[in-house]
Amino acid sequence: MGIESIIIQQFKILFYNKFEIYLVGQRGCVYLIVLTNFFDKMNFLYGIDEGKSIRQNRLESLYITKGINIEPTFHQAFDLTKQDATPPHFRGRGWWAHHMNWYAVGLLRKSFSDLMDKDDCGRPFLILDKHVRIYFKKLNNKYMPDNIVTKHVRDMNTMSLKFDDDTITVLYAGFRVNKNWDEILGCNLVEMQSLNEPCWISDLTELGEKMISDDKVEVRPITPPVVIPDEITVTGKLRKTQKPQKKAE
Repeated sequence: MGIESIIIQQFKILFYNKFEIYLVGQRGCVYLIVLTNFFDKMNFLYGIDEGKSIRQNRLESLYITKGINIEPTFHQAFDLTKQDATPPHFRGRGWWAHHMNWYAVGLLRKSFSDLMDKDDCGRPFLILDKHVRIYFKKLNNKYMPDNIVTKHVRDMNTMSLKFDDDTITVLYAGFRVNKNWDEILGCNLVEMQSLNEPCWISDLTELGEKMISDDKVEVRPITPPVVIPDEITVTGKLRKTQKPQKKAE
């Protein structure tokens, strides 16, 4: 059996935060050394950050070159949610996360309407590339999106989402807040490839800084939200009403 056949048939590489190589045969150790050296050279030649997978670096670069800095939008949405005048007794479970998420989506639609769309289940997303979508969600302490696991969510989080028979890469731009909802703990970009843990986690603040410092990237501005004053005074003239005429006797 030739070396090409052995390589094709006897190992599988998974490009995640860590990759696993499955080898069968007498020369398995040799192939492992060759492949390890190959990836080390790739990291050196292309300036890939240590500790990050090739896939994560590729998707981070795609996000940066797009020029859409999502992180400030979450802070604007947080402020709008805090200013919301809905009385506390009208706020149910999940009110804060739901409203902040939709404020963020609304701000993004206002600024980047050409890149915003909805999937078949009505979930809004930002088009990062033809087959790459960014969805928006509050993240839990494990940096996982707070989703009820429906069939659609399962497809999204296990690389099973399809569009025109093509597999869609699903990313989540999400925010983490403290228990009292008075502080944003962080904003992150994550990818899920299983229901148990994120495949990788990136800091949106760091990505935004790289985006702004890159002279080759044209950062698209975010339209500021409309500020509604605390008190609104309505002025105007009252229209005079005519007195009903008496009927002739």
